[in-house]
Amino acid sequence: MRGSLKVRREEGMRYDCLGDLFSARLEGEKVHLLITDGIVLDYPGLISEDAMDKMYVQRILTPYQLEKILMGSDNNPHILLLKSEVLESWSRASLESIHDILMIKTSYYGCKIDLIMVGKPGVYQYYLGGKLNNPVDVSVVEDLSQWEEVPLP
Repeated sequence: MRGSLKVRREEGMRYDCLGDLFSARLEGEKVHLLITDGIVLDYPGLISEDAMDKMYVQRILTPYQLEKILMGSDNNPHILLLKSEVLESWSRASLESIHDILMIKTSYYGCKIDLIMVGKPGVYQYYLGGKLNNPVDVSVVEDLSQWEEVPLP
């Protein structure tokens, strides 16, 4: 099984894209949804009741907690929704460590990971994917399979 790491940044939450992303990832056994403070989701509007049993939601409070969750979780798909204001408060070393863990999970274990940074651009983007801009213009892309993947080393 081949994994993928898809990284993008959005100015705000676009629920239409999230609904498509959730439905695409919920085809398997289960999906891990990891979200930081500052992100509020309306689950009934995004996910059907049948699919809710497959969604495992965890709130991320610290970078250490995110590292532990990623290292200890299975290899089912992960969706990370990270608020830019929270990411700016994390240290550079923590962000690099998280990126390394994401690369290991996708490269060696075949995990599919979607990382969406919500908010203003910042230096944190460089440490979580090596890009300082959106990989694709999400306002014109309707098919989620056209997202650019972060190249593996």
